Amino acid sequence: MAEDLEQKEMLAEENPAGGSDPGQGAALESAGLGEDKDDVLTPANIRLKELEQSLVSKDNEIETLRQAKEELEARVTTISSSLAEAIASYRTRVVAANPE
Repeated sequence: MAEDLEQKEMLAEENPAGGSDPGQGAALESAGLGEDKDDVLTPANIRLKELEQSLVSKDNEIETLRQAKEELEARVTTISSSLAEAIASYRTRVVAANPE
């Protein structure tokens, strides 16, 4: 595994353009494809930034929804407790009003 890492590092040093052929980066540059690469990367980078902003926005929205959920769960617990007390009180009154 360490040997694989060393081989990858050696290949990266030999070929900084990232291709499989050491002369590929130079060939792309000489063919004018380096400019095309920038034309492709610029919109991709813009899209990446948009997606990162969208992700941050969604994370904030999720956090807000989690807080709202916790507040609603607390409210449901309180209302359920009040309802149980009201039912018990009503039952007591019905029994007291109808002593059979």
